[in-house]
Amino acid sequence: MLGIGLIVLYTVTMPVFFLCLPVLIPLAVHLYYTFKGYTTPVFTIPVVTDLTKRFFPDFPG
Repeated sequence: MLGIGLIVLYTVTMPVFFLCLPVLIPLAVHLYYTFKGYTTPVFTIPVVTDLTKRFFPDFPG
């Protein structure tokens, strides 16, 4: 009975996990850059920093 219950639980929760995965990846990236910004005075995000420098020439970095 426990095995059947675990199979049912696995079958129900896995689609929910994969539907939430597109939300979890950007959240993880956001948390990483939040921590990086808190601990490092100046750091670069590859595409975002280049665009910011192009639109705002006085941007430090």
